[in-house]
Amino acid sequence: MTEKELYAQKLEGEKQALDARLAEMEAQKDVDAADEKLYDLRVAREKREAFAKKLEEFRAQGQEYWQGVKADVDAAVQDYARALEKERQRSAQRREVSSQKREAELRQFDAQVDQISSLLKRNSAEDLLLTGQEFELIRGSLNTVRQFLARLRHTEGSKNWDETKAQFEQVWRDFLERSRKITSASAEEQPPAHP
Repeated sequence: MTEKELYAQKLEGEKQALDARLAEMEAQKDVDAADEKLYDLRVAREKREAFAKKLEEFRAQGQEYWQGVKADVDAAVQDYARALEKERQRSAQRREVSSQKREAELRQFDAQVDQISSLLKRNSAEDLLLTGQEFELIRGSLNTVRQFLARLRHTEGSKNWDETKAQFEQVWRDFLERSRKITSASAEEQPPAHP
């Protein structure tokens, strides 16, 4: 490879690293936006509690006063029913937001993996002061990370997603730690350069 080709390869790697950083930032923005859209059941629970309270008041009333409390109980049960209906309508929206959040997280993970891949692409083993075996070990570990990312991509169900995501994150942390140890140990073994 000529010096120009090597430099072009290095620039392509830098471009990919910057593109990966941008993709990671965009994905994080999407994750944050999805978190804000999630609707909780707070309103429905408040309506349930209000209805239960009115029902208890209704039961506690004597036979002669129950008509006065009946309207309050009817209003409370209608509020509760409306809150549940609203929640039912929003459940599809929540599922969509959850799906968007997963996609955003996957894009973020992809970007992180791409960033490391581009680093390996733009730097040869010599540039990183690694032996061929160490370089291949890092590449092999990165392939393991990619396999876990592929598993995560095909995971369905929130419980399975959470478990698989935790496994992926652990593999990712292990990869980063292993890579750090390899590169730092390799750098320590190199003889100092003479001026």
